[in-house]
Amino acid sequence: MLRQLEPLTRFLNRPSSKIRQLASWFLADIAGSFTPPSRLIRSSEALAEVLDLWGDVVIKRPNSTQGRGVSRLRRSGRAVQLSQGLREVETFPSLEPVMGLIGDVSEEWLVMPFLSGTCKGDKRVLVVDGEVIAGYRRRSRSGHWINNVSFDAACELEAVSEDERCVVASTAPSYRSMGMRVLGYDFLTGDRGEPVVSEINVGNIGGFSRVTDLGGPDAMQQLLGWMRLFGQSEGDLLIESAQTHHAAAMAAIYQQSVDQGGVTMDAGLITAESFRQRLSACGERSGFWVLTLGGEVLGWTELRAYSPRWGYRFTAETSTYVHASARGRGLGSKLQGFVIGQAREMRYRHLVAKVVSKNDQSVAFHLRHGFEHVGIQKEVGFLGNSWHDVVILQCLLV
Repeated sequence: MLRQLEPLTRFLNRPSSKIRQLASWFLADIAGSFTPPSRLIRSSEALAEVLDLWGDVVIKRPNSTQGRGVSRLRRSGRAVQLSQGLREVETFPSLEPVMGLIGDVSEEWLVMPFLSGTCKGDKRVLVVDGEVIAGYRRRSRSGHWINNVSFDAACELEAVSEDERCVVASTAPSYRSMGMRVLGYDFLTGDRGEPVVSEINVGNIGGFSRVTDLGGPDAMQQLLGWMRLFGQSEGDLLIESAQTHHAAAMAAIYQQSVDQGGVTMDAGLITAESFRQRLSACGERSGFWVLTLGGEVLGWTELRAYSPRWGYRFTAETSTYVHASARGRGLGSKLQGFVIGQAREMRYRHLVAKVVSKNDQSVAFHLRHGFEHVGIQKEVGFLGNSWHDVVILQCLLV
């Protein structure tokens, strides 16, 4: 519902991005170097494998919150012990009867080893638009492994460490590039005493007033002050070289076209890691550029060599994609004009664009920007149980 309003209004946290970050794979894609080891599983066999590997695991279902949708599972001899919420620990002779109590494994569960440091509680760090506001620790009064205020956790104000600030500095820009600006980081204590990320929550409004109640700064007023500034100015549209922290937003935008069908020959999940690899592979006469507004990526464009063969050194290919909510505002044209200018500066003479023939809008877009139709590759792509033709367009930079 809210996602449909994105073309009409600004959000502190973009709904379509919030939906994407709920997926079990998302946290590791953005912050994997700061999380415990983890596995994504879709079967009882996969769960049995990680349970044998780690012995004591925490299972998180998609969109788990406030300790709900989170289970702890551990081996006890040949038996299996299950802990969920404040219910008593249950013991089962095998894994099979446990599966249904946890949920539907086909939705994909995130499984991590249980950390002994969990008994020290978890640390909530509040972040607004990349700025660390405050932190506080939550610890179960009863010694339970779930440290959540909705259960029985007590809270105390705690300074944010330099290590935790480094984690925020390394990951918050990726969230910001996707239009997610109000964040609640949850840190646990790793086996070496280091902070590790267990969750990055989007839109944790409740924690701001709690900081003040604990005797800390007026975090809610800081949030409201930032919201006023955010609402008063959108910022300037900028086109800049894509950086690694833009990869998550670029992947999300490209995912929209993949899911739409008939736009690209890619299929399946597009991750930030795949775009980080593409960015790192850019050669001297190639590149990615993003169009941003207030730090949020609304579109991207690519220029790449047509072929590594020497005779094609003056020929390049282009691709341009715009967020679904930002289409129809001329942003694609800004990016296309920019990338053509970059091609001239890099001494390219001939540009090529390949467009799935059913994508009439893209064909018309390229024709408006000086490309001409030069041919069709018949049934060159197979996707969605159908063969697809691809239109070849060219633009001579003379």
